[in-house]
Formats: sequence, C-alpha cells, structure tokens
Amino acid sequence: MERCRPTRAIIDLGALRHNVAQIRSRAGQTVSVLAVVKADAYGHGAVEVARTCAAAGASMLGVALVEEGASLRLAGLRLPILVQCCVHPDEIEFALRNDLTVTAPSLEFVQQVSAAAARLGCVAPVHIDIDTGMGRIGFAASRAVEEIVELVRLPNLRIEGVYTHFATSEIEDDPGTLAQLDLFRKIAKELASRGIKPGYVHAANSGAILNCPQAHLNLVRPGLILYGVYPGQNLKQKLDVWPVLALETAVTFLKSACAGATFGYGRTFTASGEMKVATLNVGYADGYPWRLSNKASVLIRGKRAAVVGRVSMDQVLIDVTQVPSVGIGERVVLLGRDGEDRITAENLAEWAGTIPYEILCGISKRVPRMYVGECETS
Repeated sequence: MERCRPTRAIIDLGALRHNVAQIRSRAGQTVSVLAVVKADAYGHGAVEVARTCAAAGASMLGVALVEEGASLRLAGLRLPILVQCCVHPDEIEFALRNDLTVTAPSLEFVQQVSAAAARLGCVAPVHIDIDTGMGRIGFAASRAVEEIVELVRLPNLRIEGVYTHFATSEIEDDPGTLAQLDLFRKIAKELASRGIKPGYVHAANSGAILNCPQAHLNLVRPGLILYGVYPGQNLKQKLDVWPVLALETAVTFLKSACAGATFGYGRTFTASGEMKVATLNVGYADGYPWRLSNKASVLIRGKRAAVVGRVSMDQVLIDVTQVPSVGIGERVVLLGRDGEDRITAENLAEWAGTIPYEILCGISKRVPRMYVGECETS
C-alpha cells in the first residue's frame, strides 16, 4: 500500500556506517563488533540496520528474541546472530533450525540445548552468560567454573563464547563495573586453565566501550551508541557518533486563539494572550509520549515551538505564534535537526522523564521508515 503520510522516521544509514567505524576504531583492530539490533534495531528497522552494519564490518548481530533472529535469517542475513535473552525451552529447536546462537544461562538449559541439537543432528553454538552483578540471568559466579566444566562434556554443543553484562558501565570509573570485570576475568582465566577457551570473551556494552577500555576483550556489543545516542551526557567527548534517526511530521491545521482559550483533553493549557496554534497529526500511538504534554518543543523553520495541551493519541498542538508565515503542510521536526538547532532523543527523554532507549524503541510501526544514504547489502 502506498504511504503518503507526512509523519515519518528518517534513518540515515550513512550516519550508521560512520558510527560503526568510530566504534571499531575505539575498540581496536583485534576486537570484533557485535551490533545489537534487538527491538527492531531500537526502532530503526532491524533488516536495513543489520545489512548496513554487516557491510561496515560488524562480525556478529545481537537480538533479544528468537523470532527477531529468524526474521533476519529470512531477510538473508548470514552473520552469526546471538540471542541475548533466555530462550524458552519450546523455542530451542526453532532457534537451532534458524542457525541462531543461544545464550546459555544455566546448566539445565544447556542440557536441553544439547538434547535438541542431538534430535536435529546438528551442533549448537552457545555463548555462556555469567552473572557477575547484573542480577538478571546467567550462571552464578560462585558456581560457574564447575558447572561449565560439566557442560562442556555434553554432546552436540560448541562453546563459542562466554560473556557477562555490566549494570552501571555508563558511570565513569565505576567501582561496580571494575569489580564485575575483575570477577569475570578471574572466571575466564580459571576456565582457560581447565582447557576451556571460547573464541569470544566479551563484556563491553555501550557504556563500557566508552568508559572501560580494559573491558573490550576480544568482542564489544554496542547498542545505543550504534544509533548515535550516548548512555550518559558526560560521555559525548569520548566518541564522535552521529544520531541516525529523525522524526518529522507536518502542519495539518492552523487556528488563531484569544486569551482564555483552552486546548486539548483536560484543558491543561490556557492561552494568556492571542496565539496562533498548529495541529500535527502525530501522537502517542506513534510513539510521541503523552508525558511530553506541555513540556516538549518541536522545530519549525529552525525555531522552537512549544507543545501546548496534552499529547493525544493522534494529534499534537504547538504554539507557532512566534514563527512567521507558517502554512499548512509546513515541515515540523519532532526529533532531529532543523537549521542550527537540534532536538535529541536525550532531550525528549528528559522532558518525558524516561530514558533515550524508550524514546527510540517506542516509535511505533504506523510511522513509515524512510532510509537515506546507500543501503548496503550483506
């Protein structure tokens, strides 16, 4: 179906390639890159992002769900794909049939993988997850070595990697991160002394790529920084990454209002004087958060215009009193650059009282994605 709606997310694949290059340079030539493309590549479009990352030199892709990995296989992606969350036992065979690498969080789970691989007549690649302080999934650090020694005896398995995940790596010189890394290294060293030497040993997410070079090991897992957004505002000087996604719409209606006029559900905004107000056909059903009501700004003709009244499901009102000659169809930037000004995912997150991850991942499927910059193929 042809889509002509002016609300759209514009994905700059050139910026994405730049970011991959910057990450590879910071990690070092001997360190591989796993590009995290879960949650539809943080709302950017997993297939297009994965293809571009593969062409830019990523060695592996990371997803959260088996179906995410299977969709990438269906699209022709051939890079190794690691499913980073727990896989339900009923999904194991489906994961293996789609040539996905699963995360092994426990001995019991690995036994199930071994049995499934035997039934399918294949060898299952796994990455062993060790919980060093994140507190979510993984082998308990105190028992990890002994249990991993036991699991390597199981048939139809290939221990391809061992990894951990940091809880607070966005904090510079964080003692908790350093303690996690130290514990993980001790476990990896003990495993090596027992002859268990996986091809990949990895720990560094976006924060650790920026803050903790000693955690780069031989593979890094960029997520947020891949998309040009920093896990902490104090980290911008450490790596030159560019925002990949912009969100734009257009003015669909204009009206003049007098002092005392109210706008939107709940009448939460009252005009203090004469105003010119524009309607935008975008709302929280598109992923523009309700919590931006009476807090956010947009860009129109390079100028900031405040959101007035509540963000509704399908419409937003903005104050264009100080923006001359605005007309129907005028381009409006909700996220991105217009002239010398820019609204970032971090700005929207601050106004909405959330995190940039939620802003990006929340842009809904009803918003068309438009890709600019050459879309590389794998």
